[in-house]
Amino acid sequence: MLRFSDTNRLSPPRSAYEAELERGLVALRFPAALEREFRKLHLMRVASRVRAWQAVLLVVVVVSSIYRLGMLGGFGLNFETLLRCGVLLPACVAMSAAAWSQKYTTVYMRTALFGSMVMSVAASALVAQLVGEGSGSAIAFLTTIAFATFFLAGLLFFDALLVAVLGVVAFIAAGSFYGMAPIDLIYCSALLALVAGMGTYIAHGVEQSNRRFFLERGRLGDLAERDGLTGLRNRRAFDDHLVRVWQQSLRDRSAIAVLMIDLDHFKSYNDSYGHQAGDACLRHVAQLVQGFARRPLDVAARYGGEELAIVLYQVTTEHAMAVAEQLRASVEASRIEHREAPVRGQVTVSVGVAWMEASLERSPDEAVQLADQALYGAKLRGRNLVRVVGSDEAPVFVGGLRRLPAG
Repeated sequence: MLRFSDTNRLSPPRSAYEAELERGLVALRFPAALEREFRKLHLMRVASRVRAWQAVLLVVVVVSSIYRLGMLGGFGLNFETLLRCGVLLPACVAMSAAAWSQKYTTVYMRTALFGSMVMSVAASALVAQLVGEGSGSAIAFLTTIAFATFFLAGLLFFDALLVAVLGVVAFIAAGSFYGMAPIDLIYCSALLALVAGMGTYIAHGVEQSNRRFFLERGRLGDLAERDGLTGLRNRRAFDDHLVRVWQQSLRDRSAIAVLMIDLDHFKSYNDSYGHQAGDACLRHVAQLVQGFARRPLDVAARYGGEELAIVLYQVTTEHAMAVAEQLRASVEASRIEHREAPVRGQVTVSVGVAWMEASLERSPDEAVQLADQALYGAKLRGRNLVRVVGSDEAPVFVGGLRRLPAG
């Protein structure tokens, strides 16, 4: 049977932000969940810049196309018309639409990457044609595109680097195809590569700084929301998260479950083994509890003292009861010695489960009270038990005084 000595101190779990920071050099690609969060915050931060650039780019492409194809008489069944009307304009329109879309944070990055790659190739071919015709100043458009790829388009480093390299390669290929003078091709390619290289160097440092700031801010925010002993969310974070989940459930017309978990006879455990062993025991149980809140909208928290809590989003009564029973059994299976426990001689937990469909007539506070009353019922029935109540039992449980049975 497992026994926690005074020296057995389990460390609280590290947050994802802290784990990345401890790696040393900040990576330019995080684990999937963290990367999604960073990309969303990045896109929100650069939204105004991205929208302004896409609007300017669309105007420039439209005006230059009207000038070349309309005023200079270049419109017709030719390669330039195809590139401008069939490639450049659709790419600009798609990127602008994504930048102003209500789903901006989910659709823009992929649209911008694909659109920028298409534009880079098409623009390189057009500029190579213009330079071959004697318009050397046209290379300025490509250098502007290369700069904007890193700093205005909202692309992250690796995506921007891919677009920039593709643009340089496409220009060299197009210049060779159009028969540019070797000296002009070398000069323009070197200029374009220099701009892309400078952009790569600066963008790499900027993104590393942005990612480090994101991790440090996330770590501070995570520390503020976590209980220092167990590593679970603290009471304030639990209350805030419960409100958000409740509002989401109202929109989805779904149900939530609140689980209140209490370590049985924990005061006598502390008295018998000491508070350091009690802390280690509580951390061990907290880690087990955390394993049952893995979905994005689920959360595990230390509610107070030896009382822990879980919020489960969009669950049935049967699923909530199964989770609670598995949790109870996992603590029992740990076989943590508790010589003062009157029945089993080991640490156990009692679990109260409240299952409630979100509605305007109810509140998240009622769900917590209902779960607390269910926990009280489990303790009255002998502990190491699961007690489940539904919202139909709320009038019986919520708001009543707790009275010990006679005798």
